[in-house]
Amino acid sequence: MNLIQILKALLSVVIICNISFAFAESNSKSKKRVRGIHKPIQLVIAASNKDDDNLERGIYFFKIHCALESCSVERISLNECANDKNGNLSFTPAVYTWASWAGFLEADLNGNVLDLTIFQGTHRQLPAKMELELDFSNAQAVQLKSFKATGFIDFKKWPDTDNWIEYVPLKGDQTKQLNCPVFLPGISSEKK
Repeated sequence: MNLIQILKALLSVVIICNISFAFAESNSKSKKRVRGIHKPIQLVIAASNKDDDNLERGIYFFKIHCALESCSVERISLNECANDKNGNLSFTPAVYTWASWAGFLEADLNGNVLDLTIFQGTHRQLPAKMELELDFSNAQAVQLKSFKATGFIDFKKWPDTDNWIEYVPLKGDQTKQLNCPVFLPGISSEKK
């Protein structure tokens, strides 16, 4: 073997070892972030701000999905009425996603209680908490028995104010006519 072949062989071993180490490290980190979940959990729950029984300050859909040692939470915000750039009242739908594989979510299932810690800032800052009591008796789908979400930030007002939002679930299935128009940003037409 000449020197070039020896160097290629050594370089291949180093690359393979580094890749194996990276996957092992990634796997161990994800196991730390998601504990106790052995079967898929997929839930959707509508919620409102605590003390907003009429749903006038917003409607929120929380989508929780856990499978394969990872979890994600998605919050879709609707009907958060505010003045748009023209001074008219309207809302723009917003979606926030937190995922364990990105380091923004930790999940721990202990018995029938799923505890989620959501990091709203980088480096595990600004934690919010979600506690969900689950019912696994239905073989087709996991059922949600209770829901509590605390410590969320209103990103439209933060950091000017650090009021923490608590979300409560809607009681029973229902429909709601939104009382605020949707703002639809578009491209300005050029005038000739």
